[in-house]
This record gives sequence, structure tokens and C-alpha cells, in this order.
Amino acid sequence: MEISRRPPAALAGPTWSGPWLLYPAAAGALGAAHQADSSALGSALVLNLLGASAVAAVLVTAVRSPRGARLPWILLALGLAAFVAGDVVANHYEGFFGTARPFPSLADAFYLAVYPCLALGILRLVHLRRPGDHEGLIDSLIVALGAGVLSWTILMSPHVRDASLAPVERLASIGYPLADLLLLAVVVRLVAGAGRRHESAFVLLALSLVVMLVIDSAFAWALVHGGTGTDRTLDLGWLVFYVLFATAALHPSARMLSEPATQEPQTLGRWRLGLLGAATMIVPVTEAAQYGRGRPVDVPLLVLSAITLFGLAVL
Repeated sequence: MEISRRPPAALAGPTWSGPWLLYPAAAGALGAAHQADSSALGSALVLNLLGASAVAAVLVTAVRSPRGARLPWILLALGLAAFVAGDVVANHYEGFFGTARPFPSLADAFYLAVYPCLALGILRLVHLRRPGDHEGLIDSLIVALGAGVLSWTILMSPHVRDASLAPVERLASIGYPLADLLLLAVVVRLVAGAGRRHESAFVLLALSLVVMLVIDSAFAWALVHGGTGTDRTLDLGWLVFYVLFATAALHPSARMLSEPATQEPQTLGRWRLGLLGAATMIVPVTEAAQYGRGRPVDVPLLVLSAITLFGLAVL
């Protein structure tokens, strides 16, 4: 007799009831406290508590997962833990070291460690879902390259051309946009690759990573334009990132994120073609905008990017 491998009905689709809902409810209360507390110390404490709770939630999922599916969640938990550690060091640097926090500092080392941990965790999930997903890899490279040209023009080149920055400051300044590009590439690979994409945990995880990328970009934009990147709106964005990430890990469908894909490789559907088409158009549109504003056009970058994108599209 053949045994069905279909998941239980409670896990087959969105599950909007159960104990896992207690976490976002409690986190929402803490988030309200975060917005109501006008003191920097109190606000930072609430954000750190939420971050620590997200780490704990992901570790719970790692323990509850099958032995072969634990590594992705452990890596993701390490990424979140590095994020919390960076916040703690940044907010209490003077108390720890007796001096004002320089840039870069130990906090930046923790912050930059977040991205490879999250990227490796997501890539491990992708591998478990479908080993050798070459189509998803090419998709992610095309999107990352298009976004990379935009990021270089808007976020990185101003730091590179800033003669007032020391070399280590310049490297740290462009390190964050580069790390975001790495994370963007693996997120695209996760979303565009094979495997279940309609479960609540998948949607929540993808949304949390998109929120992180948006907030990071807003933070980098503020720094380029002379801001401090300490706006409470940005804190609210990172709070939402923590809550979405932890809720995704606690949702009953989280265990299905590592299940092998059963469908055939994807065809070049409309949404996928639209995504890749938009990514390839970023390069000429960005350089045309630079030309229209009277800014210098990076011709070698334009030519190299166009050739690379064409090669990836052919593949």
C-alpha cells in the first residue's frame, strides 16, 4: 500500500490560528512600547528584547526540525544574534570602552556578520528544496547585477569619491550596500527557485527579508545625504523585520520550507520574465538618469554590465 506524503491539512496552507499567534501579539505590544518610549535607552532595550526573542524563536524551530534541516535555522539564528550583538555594542559603546563609538567599530563587525549568516542559511534552504537550482542562480545574478549598478551609483560611489574618508571608513561604508546585494541575490534565488511558495512561513520570511533590504537602503541613503541613520522610523522597520522573521519561524508551515521540491523546473513565466526584464533595464536607465542630471557616466561600468547581463540572459 502506498503511503501518501502529503502534509497534514493543518500545514498544507495558511494557518491563521494557534499558539504561534501569541508571539506577534506580544511583540506588537512591545513594539507599541518602543514607539511610546521617548528615551533612547528604553527604545534600544525594547528593540534588543525583540531581537533576542527572534533568535530564541528561530532556535526553537531549529530544535524541532529534522536533523538534516537544522543547519539553515541555526545559521539564520546566528545572523539575528549578530544583529542584536551589534545593537548592544552600538548603543552601549561608550559604557563598554569609555570612549565615543568610532566608525567603523566592533558594532560594524557584528552588523556585517549578519549578512553572510543569513545568506548561507537561505542558500542551505534553497539547496534542500532543490539541489542544483541553476535557473534560480542565474535569476539571482541578473537581479543582483542590475541592482548593483543602481547601488553603486547612488550609495557606494559617493563614499568612494569622498576624499575626507580614511580607507577603512571607505571600505566599511561600501560594505553595507555590498552586503545588501548579497542578501538580495539569495532572496531572489529563494523566491524564484523551485519549492513551495504559498505557505505562510515562506511569505512571512520573504517579507521580513524585503523589509530588511528596504530599511537598509533607507539607512544608507540617509548616510549619503548627511543624515545620522537614527530615525525612529528606521527602528520601527527593523522591529517589523524581527517580528516577521520570528513569526515565520514559529509558524507550523516552517518545517515545509526545507522539503524537496516536487514540481518540474520553472518555465519563463510572465512574472519571472518581468522581473528579469526590469533588472536588465536598471543599468541603462540609471546611466541615462546620470547623464540627464549632468553627472558623470561610468562608461566602463555600463559596458561591462551590459555584456554580463546579455551573457546571463543567454544562459
